[in-house]
Parts: sequence; structure tokens; C-alpha cells
Amino acid sequence: MKKRVLIIGMGSIGRRHARVFSELGAQVEAVSAYPQPEIKVYSTLPQAFEGGAPHLVLIANPTSQHFSTLNELAHIKYSGLVLVEKPLYQEPKALVGLDKSAIFVAYNLRFHPILERLKALLIGKQVISVQAYVGQYLPTWRPERPYQESYSAKKAEGGGALRDLSHELDYLHWLFGPWAALSALGGKASDLEIDSDDHFCLLMGLASGAAVTLEVNYLDRRPARRISVNCVEGSFYADLIAGELYQDQNLESIKAERDQTYRGQNQALLLGQTENLCDYATGLAHMETIAAAERAAQKPYRWITQEGA
Repeated sequence: MKKRVLIIGMGSIGRRHARVFSELGAQVEAVSAYPQPEIKVYSTLPQAFEGGAPHLVLIANPTSQHFSTLNELAHIKYSGLVLVEKPLYQEPKALVGLDKSAIFVAYNLRFHPILERLKALLIGKQVISVQAYVGQYLPTWRPERPYQESYSAKKAEGGGALRDLSHELDYLHWLFGPWAALSALGGKASDLEIDSDDHFCLLMGLASGAAVTLEVNYLDRRPARRISVNCVEGSFYADLIAGELYQDQNLESIKAERDQTYRGQNQALLLGQTENLCDYATGLAHMETIAAAERAAQKPYRWITQEGA
């Protein structure tokens, strides 16, 4: 029997998940205000549960609605798996009424073959410093609609580069562990017609002793996503867009097709193989990191420690 997946919110990311889950053999349904081709659509969440609970609920509505949607699932007494599109919330919140061990956050870059390979190569290495960068010009993200209308442009809906591009916060934690102290600069500086932040730069001291610098932005006209790692035993450089991974001067070409990371993540959920996914506690920790970065970026600039976060 096909596993039933209920997607809440059918924007661009919801439609992408719908396509991937369908290709994986799931029965996909949706809660949406708009009809969807070849997908059964419900107007409300309780209506979608009238015929029984789905195997998996995917929350893909605007970030500002994630918490209320989880609370609605708790009210319905849903006990199945939940995947929440990143970031988990706009800001840290306390959730009650749901089994948090069954809630995961969709940081699908954990399933990127370059990052999987890098994680394997780093085993046993002493990391000294890390530089990570991601940038893409916001008006080019979703060409089917004006960027000013997207949730990314609106602080009240959970937009902003620091939240939108929090994949980097997740994979840095996944690869290198938690931070002990951080400082940050960022905010809105460009002429983009948005009220959310368009860039952030973080400097983090990790619990391991390694130093990490991270930049995320809505500004780069040439999309880029890369990471450099210096270890006692050697250096690594990965370009996720070009599909290149260097170990010292040695190059591995590792290409990922468009839906590969989503397919890996979603298939793992359907199979119940959740050990490599971002769990609820880690997703919430990323919200604490974002909140700490925003406090650090307020003038006068300061360092935030985990003890004082």
C-alpha cells in the first residue's frame, strides 16, 4: 500500500516535495487554498484527517505559520512523522503536545553527495578553521512571481537571508559540532525592496576549538555555495554548485542532479531511516543560533556565548 503524505502549503517548495514524493511512489495530498493538478486538495487540516491520519505530514507553508500548524497537529492528536521545511520557526518557541522525536527539519543538504563525502574525509581530522559562503540574488530565486511578494522579502513572515539560507548553519553543525561563542554583522543594506535582512556574516568559535566564518546573502548575482576547511592533516575545498571537492590539490568531481538531496531526504523518511535527518532539537538550536547572531549584530557589537545565549 502506498504511504500517504500530506503537504501543508503548495508554494514552490511544496510543489517540489509533491513531485519528489510522487516519484518515490507515495500517495500525495495537500492542504491548500488553490487546486493542484493530479493532487487531492483539502481546504483545512481537520478535513484532511477525516479519512484517517497520513503516514507523514510535511509543513511547507510560510515560516511564520509553522508553530501554529504544529499546534494544530497536536490538537488533532497526530502521532505520525512530521517534516518541517527550514527554518523551524521565526524565533525559538516551546512546543508541547507532539512527540518531538517524530519531528524533523528539512535541511536536505545533509544528503548532498559532496557534503556526505566531506564528512567521511573529515573523520579523525583535527579541524583548525572553516570558511563557508552562500549567496544568490533574491530577484532570481523564484522567477514565476515578483520577489517583493515572496515570504523571503518579509520579516513578519520569517524571511531574511539568515533564516532562508540556514542550510549552512545546519551542515556546519552536522560536520563540526556546536559553537561556544559567536559574533555577527548583518541586516538590510541593499536597495532590494524587502524589509528582511539581505546579508549576515558570522564568526564562531566552536566547542571543538575550531574557528568558523560564515557569510549568507541575497546579493550575489553569481550564485555560489562553497566551503573551505583547514585541518592539521590537510585542506579541503568544496564547491557545491560546480560539483567539485578538493583534498589538498586532488580534485574529485561529484555532481548532484537537481532533486537528488530532496529525494535522499524524503526516501529516508518514507523508509523510517531518520538517523541522518535534522531532528527537532537541532532545528531548534539553529533558531537559538539565529537569535544569538541577531543580538550580536546590534550596536554596540558583542560576543554571545552559549552560557549567555
